[in-house]
Amino acid sequence: MSFTPRSFEQILLDMVNHVRANTTLTDFTVGSVIRTILEAAALEDDEQYFQMVQLLDAFRIANSTGEDLDERAADLNESRLPAKAAFGHVVIKNEAIIQNILSFDAYPADGTITVDDSSSFPVTPPNFNIRVGEGTAQIEDLIVTGNDTATGILTLSVAVVNDHFSGERVSVVSGSDSVLVSGIQVQVPAQGMNLPIKFTTVEPGVTASGNYQSGLIAIKANEVGGQGTISATQISQFVSAAPFTGAGVTNPSDTSDGRDLESDDDFRDRLMYKFAKLSRGVPQAVEKTVIGSEDTNVGQRIVTAKLRENFVSGDHTLFIDDGTGLVPDYVIMGSTTFSAPEVIGQTVLSVTDPANFPSSGLVLLSADVPAVAELAEFTSKGPGNLINLATPLVNNHAATEEILLVEDLGIAEDGQNFFRLTNYPVRRNSYEIYDNSSGEYVKRSDTDLFVNRTNGDVEYAGSGLWAGARVVANYSYYTGIVQLAQKVLNGDPDDRVNYPGVVAGGVIISVDVPTLRRISVILSISVENGYDEATVTQDVIRAVTAYVDALRIGDNVIRAKIIERAMSTAGVTNAIIKVPTDDIVVLEDELPVSFDSNGNTLIMVY
Repeated sequence: MSFTPRSFEQILLDMVNHVRANTTLTDFTVGSVIRTILEAAALEDDEQYFQMVQLLDAFRIANSTGEDLDERAADLNESRLPAKAAFGHVVIKNEAIIQNILSFDAYPADGTITVDDSSSFPVTPPNFNIRVGEGTAQIEDLIVTGNDTATGILTLSVAVVNDHFSGERVSVVSGSDSVLVSGIQVQVPAQGMNLPIKFTTVEPGVTASGNYQSGLIAIKANEVGGQGTISATQISQFVSAAPFTGAGVTNPSDTSDGRDLESDDDFRDRLMYKFAKLSRGVPQAVEKTVIGSEDTNVGQRIVTAKLRENFVSGDHTLFIDDGTGLVPDYVIMGSTTFSAPEVIGQTVLSVTDPANFPSSGLVLLSADVPAVAELAEFTSKGPGNLINLATPLVNNHAATEEILLVEDLGIAEDGQNFFRLTNYPVRRNSYEIYDNSSGEYVKRSDTDLFVNRTNGDVEYAGSGLWAGARVVANYSYYTGIVQLAQKVLNGDPDDRVNYPGVVAGGVIISVDVPTLRRISVILSISVENGYDEATVTQDVIRAVTAYVDALRIGDNVIRAKIIERAMSTAGVTNAIIKVPTDDIVVLEDELPVSFDSNGNTLIMVY
């Protein structure tokens, strides 16, 4: 029954009617004693209804605000997104450098180059050095022996080595490099009533002698909030003195990740969206449904999941990990070969290695030679490399021919298309399906049938098999946490309460594990006086390791964030990142990890 609040007038009317019907009182006019008493009671009841409405609103996401909204979100394991400082990059320019641009293309063996205007370049003699092609792969330094200021032709001591094109920068190389320490403050200038937006460099850099600008230098906004997310070229000033005479600054690309504290409206919309997608097969629901699933037998728990949709094949993949670089558990149906020729009538077979066979089972003999392939049951193994058959061989078999452990999928009825594997999910590219519908056991290709790896369904194309054809399969399949995640996605027909499923009918989403993207990081740090260098070094290693290992499947590795983690470590006054030299793009099927195949850290700090 729904709750309906009542107004003061409704409450008072009911009270007056009740008293009139059950007493001899007749004067209920405004100002009468009895009406005044009833009005006082009705006001209290009205106030209680008001408080109940307020209480209900506080417990409804659609109406709650502030702390009440935060408390409702906590019930869904969600929290308001905190304000966040923007990150980006700047370049420090040497605006005092003598420079111009190529007027014409220049090629290897050319002894001269032409610039638009060489009047600002030094006169010769003496000779002077220039740099051509800054910012390109063809950059090179050359020696000028002659400067014709009337034509802009520069004569070179040796011929050009690389290809250069009209518009490339030509600059004079003189003086020394300008070293740029971290901590330089830059800003977007104040505009009208808008205050300047300030940033601080979080890594050192250098503007090399002869270069117009430095490489990219990571910056972080001084204040958290969305105001730090700005467009390219908006930064143009130093907050205080420039780092060297003639220095300028700009941001060649937009800054990103700046964010205000999530507003009530945005937070509420996000929570309502989460409600709307619960138990539905949208990507977010698929990913969030499996996160938190735990295999209690081994204590593995899924902490990250990433759906990669493939609209060409229709075979989508959900990659999962338990936070450790998951090595999945799986079972491989064994195979071996004949170690010696076997003839008709034999019941004991010599094989290369039966170790990966169970104590008994079904095998397809000479699976790679359809003309003599036959299905046989073995009842035991041994002694040595022998397997013992239940019935004699009906064909001769040569040494090295293949023997496959197989699962019997059954004997077909006329026109039967569908069969099912007992165990799933099936590992990708691990299955071989054979049938004897042609009179011989033949391996079927993917054009003959389709295997749904998520639920073990095998569907033959066309009109199906003729009655009496036998179908067998050799495959490997996942167990453990991957198998559990697949059950969470597909649902369990025998336990719909705990496993209702999330994938819509007709959609195939197979669970797999990501490829481990091993991330190497090399940092050089400066340690403040009074701190133990060895201790600070280990603290930085832990901080950077924590950053990399907290990344989820498909998350890119950002150099600026590595620098931020290092610089946030107590005792660190400077940090120079040597590796990686750029942000690392991580694919949707990759998981960044900070260790090698032996479990050793790839984070080096010195």
